[in-house]
Amino acid sequence: MLLNVISTRLPLIPHLRVFVTGRPERDIKQWAMTTTGVHCTNFLQLEGNHDDVGIYIKERLSHFPPNLQAQISQVVVNAEGVFIWARIACDLLCKTINKQALLRSLEKEVTLDHLYTIALEQSIPKDGYSRQAAVMVLEMILALQSPLSIAELVHLSPNPDAVEAVVTSLSSILLCKDREDSIRLIHATLHEFLTSRTEAGPWFIQLGLGHYILACGCIDLLAGTRREEQGQVSKSVIQYSWTSWGDHCKNSNRKLGLNERIIDFIDTGYRYLLDDSIRASSSEFVVETLYLCKANMSPCITRTLLRRSLQWIRVCYHSSRVGRQFHGRIYFAIVDESTSFGQKGTGKKMTKTVNWNTN
Repeated sequence: MLLNVISTRLPLIPHLRVFVTGRPERDIKQWAMTTTGVHCTNFLQLEGNHDDVGIYIKERLSHFPPNLQAQISQVVVNAEGVFIWARIACDLLCKTINKQALLRSLEKEVTLDHLYTIALEQSIPKDGYSRQAAVMVLEMILALQSPLSIAELVHLSPNPDAVEAVVTSLSSILLCKDREDSIRLIHATLHEFLTSRTEAGPWFIQLGLGHYILACGCIDLLAGTRREEQGQVSKSVIQYSWTSWGDHCKNSNRKLGLNERIIDFIDTGYRYLLDDSIRASSSEFVVETLYLCKANMSPCITRTLLRRSLQWIRVCYHSSRVGRQFHGRIYFAIVDESTSFGQKGTGKKMTKTVNWNTN
């Protein structure tokens, strides 16, 4: 789509030349060949025959038996200089038992999307329970606000045992050195593939569901359901939960399913907000509650958040846990249309000023 916009708008701007780089995938090359005024070239044509990717593939697969060497040469051709394709293909070939079948499959379609499908199909058992667990873990990983490690993500997952099993099985497309290393996607195109229902098919990832799972995990960890775990959880997980639970609630596709959990969290949270054993900054909690007020998830949540937030901030202010960073006042902006505050239907915002010098 971006390439089409560039090609249609360029004639409107004379004397402007645009240089675009990307992977030599077939759909991009086909677009270049059929679009007027576009010239397509590659590094092989620009720099000569420096077959780094070919050398990489042959070295990785040098232990293969002689009867497969001819097919390995075809893998080099199919890679077309795309290292990410070569790396995933080599990882899969080294892991699989039936190498000939996989080599034949790689020749059918030479795209990253096809390779991602092969990696998922080959790495995850075909029973429904395993695939459901794999999809759940992928939903969580893609919905994270910042990368977490296996050791951290297990504390937010409803199925902790599945996290390490899935990430280890998908080592060809999910990168992490060990349990303490952050989980990363092998390439940005994997995110694009998994979040496209057309391309991913049964592996389609609903980001909204991932946010729902993480919202439940963060709230349960902080609100007491998993309070006994907090002494065993690293500070980074608790800090992540404090700073991210509001975002996950807002982006969840099951907001109604979170209402009761959030309200319980707000009401119980006020009682131990200043408990040192929680080891989290009270200001993070306040910021997230204010954020949810503005997100306006539902009238009942907004009312509860507003009432409790005023109490929290006043207590935090006088206890110096938040300090004077709020400069003696804070503003709540809430859209009237979806709450019982203000004049209904005006579309105006209500501003609440708190004077901290009064009781």
